Amino acid sequence: MSLNNLIENSNLFAGMKEIVGVQDITDNRNIWRMLIAEFLGTLLLVSIGIASTTGWGAGYEPSIPQIALCFGLVVATLAQVSFIKTSFKSLKM
Repeated sequence: MSLNNLIENSNLFAGMKEIVGVQDITDNRNIWRMLIAEFLGTLLLVSIGIASTTGWGAGYEPSIPQIALCFGLVVATLAQVSFIKTSFKSLKM
C-alpha cells in the first residue's frame, strides 16, 4: 500500500488537504512558471547582494549603509518589475 493511498483512505488526514492548502499548488498549471520566477528572483537578490559586500579594489571595503542600499535597491527593482508585469497583464482584454 503506497503512502498516498494510506493518506487518502485514512480518516486522520480527511480534512488535512484543505487545511494545508495542497490543492492550491496541485491544481495550478502555472506552478513551474512560478517556481522559476521565484528561483530567478532569489538568485538575483543573493548574487547582487553578495557582490555588494565584496571589495572591488585593493583596500576598498564597502560600508554597511552601502550594502544595505544595494539590497534595498535590488528588492525595490524586483518588486517594481513584478508590479509592472502584473499590471500590464491585467490591462489585456
